[in-house]
Order: sequence, then C-alpha cells, then structure tokens
Amino acid sequence: MNNILKTFYILIAVFIFAVISKSNLFATGAGSRASFARTGWVGGEYVAMGMTGSIIANDVYSIYWNPAGLNELKRKKKLSEDEVLARAREGRVGSIRERDLLDFSEDKSDAIFLDMGFSGSMLAESRNAVFAGVAFGLFNGVAGVGAYTFGSMNIDLYDEYGTPQGTTDYVAGVTYLSYAWSMGVTNVGLTVKGLYEKIDDISYIGGGIDFGAQVAILPFLSVGFTATDLGTGLYPVTGEDDIKKTYDMAYPMLNLGAALNAGTGYIIVASISKRLEQEGYMLSGGIKYELAKYMNVMLGMSGSSFSAGVSLSLPNMIIAYGLSFDRIDYGVNNTVSASFFF
Repeated sequence: MNNILKTFYILIAVFIFAVISKSNLFATGAGSRASFARTGWVGGEYVAMGMTGSIIANDVYSIYWNPAGLNELKRKKKLSEDEVLARAREGRVGSIRERDLLDFSEDKSDAIFLDMGFSGSMLAESRNAVFAGVAFGLFNGVAGVGAYTFGSMNIDLYDEYGTPQGTTDYVAGVTYLSYAWSMGVTNVGLTVKGLYEKIDDISYIGGGIDFGAQVAILPFLSVGFTATDLGTGLYPVTGEDDIKKTYDMAYPMLNLGAALNAGTGYIIVASISKRLEQEGYMLSGGIKYELAKYMNVMLGMSGSSFSAGVSLSLPNMIIAYGLSFDRIDYGVNNTVSASFFF
C-alpha cells in the first residue's frame, strides 16, 4: 500500500508542478498549435462518458487516450477469478475453460492477443474524425499502433468586407506508436507520435510525446494521469514564402482523475484537465451502467457539454455509440466505434 500511495502522490505532484510552472516550461509559439491531436473523438464509450478515456481506457483506444491502459489487455485475455465465480453462480459452467482455472497461478504476461479498433465521428459544422488502431502483446508489455485524422471540407472563405472568396479544406492527422508496461499495481505508457496539418495550401509536420499512468489504489478505485503533447510542435513545409520557418511549439495538456467500480454494475468517473495555453480548468465526469448482460448505457458531461451512449458487448467484439453536443455551437456530434479482441 505504501508504494501505491507514493505513486499516487507523485502523479498529483507532477500535475501541480506543471500547472504552476507553465509560463516557464513550455510553449514559445502559438501555444494552441496541434490542438487537433486532443479533440477527443475516439471510442463511442469514452465520448459518451464525458471524454474521460484518459482515466478508464483499457483497450485499443488507449493508444489515443492513455497509453498506460494498453497493459490491461493482458488481463482481458483470461477470465479473472471474479469472472469465473460469477459464471459459476450463473450456471454458465460450460463457458469456463480449463485454461481459465489454471491461469491464476501463471504469469498472465505471456498471453497472445490482438485488439483492433475503428472509430468514426460525424461532427457539427461538417467536421469528421476517424481513428484506427491495433494493439498486441510485445515482450512483457503491450504495444499499439494507430492513426487519427480530423478535418473539415469546403470551408467558406470571406474577405475583410464579408465577400465570399470560395472554399478551402482543413485536414490534420496523427500517427501513434505506443508501449505500456506494468510496475506493480501501476500501468505506465509512453507514446511517440507524428503530426500533419494542412490549412488551405500551407502544410505542417511535427511530432510529440504522450505519457500516461493508471494506478489501482484499491480493488474498486483507480487513478489515471496523462501528460500529452510533451515537446509537440509543427514546422511549415509548404506554403507562402512569408510563412515563418520555425518549429512552433505547443503547450501540453494535463489530466488527472479517478474511477470508482463498486461491482454493482456502475462505473463512475471524474477528471480535471488543464490545457496550459488556456485559463481555467475543464471538469469532466461520466457514469456507465450495465443495463443487461451484454448492454451498457453511458452518460457524461465534459465542461458544459452533455453526452450519452450505449454499447453492446458481443463475443470478442464491442460496438458503441456516443452522442454529444458541441461546446462551440452546441451542434450534435455522433461517434460510432467497434473493437475486436482475439
């Protein structure tokens, strides 16, 4: 328990230190550059629960939300002791494999698995977001590879007098290479990512690092922490001659939260995030309830934005839908995702 508390205190200290020191530690440029990398439209369940994936992500979508969550896939391959007992009490003895009964005394890190996921969002104001990724066991941890695109087509342009000047497109993308491993009751993850952004006829490329941790404080209480866009920036590679050729740094984003799973069919999540280029904090929260054996319903709030959704847990497959209201124009956003676990 002492090691758990130490880890928990370290995460809080890092969060506070980074917030206090933001004016001296980070961006030297526009500050909000590369913010498209953290728009959050990945995974129907996590969108529906108020964009709280950084705290509870435990599947292929952890590549985007919190790389530490990838390590939970090692446990998904085999039934837990509670799952075995639950199936026995429900009379589903036939669904319990001999391997599951033997695995409790064996190292679970050698399980072979593959988790693939796809998430697509149709957003207000003709914007779209797509994520695809795959995760698999590698050495004593879990590796993940993914890609995220975000864009808006046929954006109307106007001059200073309001006269239409045609249309343009905005496209941005992120590629991810993630790895997660276990440090006792703590999962730790690191992501290296490449970025691309095209605004009208100007293109930018760049990179950055995401770091995350998830700590099991108690069997029913866990804490998650992420520091995203560390060292992230963009450099113009095409465009007008008057574009300044510098690596434009971006501020990181910090997130800290907790999840409560009392084993009664409810999971409750709350988090606080800080975009270091902005004043104030963002409070988010969500709840997930097991409505039926294979169906969950979710509700959430991210700032003042309400969200809701439903997910179906089928054999080796989870399908989820999340509905949310845009923070900017309060339009309706729709996210659908599907993941396959082998």
